[in-house]
Amino acid sequence: LQETVQLGDGWNRTTFAKSVPMSTYLVCFAVHQFESVLRMSASGKPLRVYAQPLQIHTAEYAANVTKIIFDFFEEYFNLNYSLPKLDKIAIPDFGTGAMENWGLITYRETNLLYDPKESATSNKQRVAAVIAHELVHQWFGNIVTMDWWDDLWLNEGFASYFEFLGVNAAEPDWKMLEQVLIDDVLPVMKDDSLLSSHPIVVDVSSPAEITSVFDGISYSKGASILRMLQDWITPELFQKGCQAYLKKYHFENAKTQQFWEALEAASNKPVREVMDTWTRQMGYPVLEMGNNSVFTQKRFLLDPSANASHPPSDLGYKWNIPVKWKLGNSANYTLYNTSDSAGITIAPSPNTFVNINPDHIGFYRVNYDSQNWNELSTLLVSNHTDFSPADRAGILDDAFSLARPGLVNYTVPLDLTKYLKNETDYLPWHRVISSVTYLANMLEDDTNLYPQFQEYFRYLVKPIVDQLHWNDSGDHLQRLLRASVLDFACSMDDKESLNNASQLFEQWLQGETGKNIQILFLYFSIPANLRLLVYRYGMENSGNEASWNYMFQKYQETSLAQEKEKLLYGLASVKNVTLLDRYLKYIYNTSLIKSQDVFTVLRYISYNTYGKTMAWDWIRLNWQYLVDRFTINDRNLGRIVTITQTFNTELQLWQMENFFEKYPNAGAGELPRSQSIEQVKSNIEWLKANKEEIRIWLEA
Repeated sequence: LQETVQLGDGWNRTTFAKSVPMSTYLVCFAVHQFESVLRMSASGKPLRVYAQPLQIHTAEYAANVTKIIFDFFEEYFNLNYSLPKLDKIAIPDFGTGAMENWGLITYRETNLLYDPKESATSNKQRVAAVIAHELVHQWFGNIVTMDWWDDLWLNEGFASYFEFLGVNAAEPDWKMLEQVLIDDVLPVMKDDSLLSSHPIVVDVSSPAEITSVFDGISYSKGASILRMLQDWITPELFQKGCQAYLKKYHFENAKTQQFWEALEAASNKPVREVMDTWTRQMGYPVLEMGNNSVFTQKRFLLDPSANASHPPSDLGYKWNIPVKWKLGNSANYTLYNTSDSAGITIAPSPNTFVNINPDHIGFYRVNYDSQNWNELSTLLVSNHTDFSPADRAGILDDAFSLARPGLVNYTVPLDLTKYLKNETDYLPWHRVISSVTYLANMLEDDTNLYPQFQEYFRYLVKPIVDQLHWNDSGDHLQRLLRASVLDFACSMDDKESLNNASQLFEQWLQGETGKNIQILFLYFSIPANLRLLVYRYGMENSGNEASWNYMFQKYQETSLAQEKEKLLYGLASVKNVTLLDRYLKYIYNTSLIKSQDVFTVLRYISYNTYGKTMAWDWIRLNWQYLVDRFTINDRNLGRIVTITQTFNTELQLWQMENFFEKYPNAGAGELPRSQSIEQVKSNIEWLKANKEEIRIWLEA
């Protein structure tokens, strides 16, 4: 801001300083009456966080973390931030998560405002991660901008990877460099094993195509291959290459190849030749162990009947793989070239397990032979801490994923789970819960099999539940672990856990009603990290109209967006069709449910067994309304069809195909539609192929 001149008649003329060379998509201004919190960077730049006056006390954490991470990136990139100031602002109704506008970063309130008394540990981590992500963009994206949207990953993949380095600098106890595995790497490996995936670098021209590449492939796969690359060429040389790239293309546009050149110059390794195979074709390989410790690669697909050479790729679905492996404590790299048609040999040594792809550092899966899988099961049971938490998460995820298309029998992952009664770490639990949730979604309609299934997993999770209890103590990772395993125990119908949730729920409901003199000062508050569980499972087990209305009133009263979101999930968990129908009608009214939360509410309702078909029916009946309200190119609208991905009957598939035929213009929903159809077809086949095997294993 240079000057404001009063012209009389209530008019002012404001003149702004000339901007640096800047892409138009990064320009932003805000007109508001917000308050702000200020920190100064080490280099003397003012860093402000703006929020509504009522909420300004919740901006302190963001302000503190911004300063630490900003200072870290100025140093890491060896390049000063380009503008005289950096502001952040929390927007009350904001359609995406955040936007890295140069010097004025906009945020959804849940991603910026944190209340240490009322917010959960996961909310804190989310705020730190989004702040770090947007700060990375002030270099990658803003100072150097991709040449065209086909290279979007140069913005988003980088921000998604470096956000973990940034948060790690601010919160070293959170083990963020390991958490990237459960936040990005393993989740996107599922998406990328479908035929309906796409390469990281993909031709785009229309607005619908451009908006739809803002997806897991650009963000999470981009982050994952950078993680693999950084480890292979070493973190020091990776940093050096990034610095050179930012310096060379300062205030300019760049393409993927130019980034590879910078890293090649820094590392003297064939970076471009290796990385092209990961960015210019979709998917990834599985390394299969054959005789004499020979490993060969083939494309990994979730559907056993899928055509592995489809859609056609110039690179033939062969990858140049930097294969990392460990014997005892020594780690080595072997580069598996596409030209090595016979595969690579990784010689074992007697009595030592060869750990291929430790910490799941590479973007591929490993399928051992049956002898080695058995050995792994035994090793995990006898001493699981011989493997790192990231190893254990990766091994479990590979095993469950390999069983989906039948590359291994389900006995392999299920045998591996036996050791979980000794598991006390967040990473493996978080990941195995995700894998088991797929099985649960597929099997829950089978009234004979599903109770046996639940019983087995209740038995595995009981020790850790008993150890952690229904309180809110421990360090950051312990609190995240508690939230995960208590949720899992409840979903596996553990009576004790469900009773605890209901009891806390009842106390919460009475918090306001029992106001006599004695307890006036004892207003009951649920510990922040248990709230979501209590709202969801309390409402599911004992929710009725009175408690639903009380919760909706609480939703309207709280000013903290993170708390509102938890209450929205609670409201969606009620097992009552009339109340769910009322909730769906609230969507039409923006004073009851903000536009930013419409798709969140629909998704939450779809997680409810009663709401699963209701949400989908509502979307189909109200499709034209949604298109008129949000536009066909809205990516959140495009993605809402993915709530169908747990469907597993021919009738449900027919309904989907019928609906997509009726509304052929998919806009931003083209990929989500084909992913959902592919997923449901695969679910139907999966049940036919695997249900019996799982039943036999459980009965044994």
